[in-house]
Formats: sequence, structure tokens, C-alpha cells
Amino acid sequence: MREHISALEITHQASAVPEKILTISVGYAVSRHLKQISPEVLFDQADQALYRAKSRGRNQISGTGDCSECQEAEERSAS
Repeated sequence: MREHISALEITHQASAVPEKILTISVGYAVSRHLKQISPEVLFDQADQALYRAKSRGRNQISGTGDCSECQEAEERSAS
């Protein structure tokens, strides 16, 4: 999703960065053990992950959980 939005090259005139292209940062939390974790905890983990992504700069992904595809996407966004 992050890559697709960036590829649209939507102009963001109010942006403080020189590129002026709309990007997103994403925070996620994944758990296969939903009976052992409350929705509130999962939400808080995703919220913390979003702040980590934003602290890395624009157009980033950060998360927690047991999702190998998500972790691969996060590694691509960091490079």
C-alpha cells in the first residue's frame, strides 16, 4: 500500500520536504493468539509502531508480531 501511494505521485503542496509527493507511514501489530491478547493491547502496539515508523522519517513501516511478509516490507522501507 505504501509503495502504491508513493507511485501515484500525488502532489502535496503543503509538505515541508522538497519532493512534495504524498507518502504514508504505517504502524502495525499482528498476533495469531487473539484469545491471549486484548484488542486494546493490539491497538496500543500498532500505535507505538506508527510512532516508531514516523521517527524514522517519511514513507516508513514499523510493526510488531508474527507476520513474515510484514517484516519483509518493513525491511524494504528501511533501506
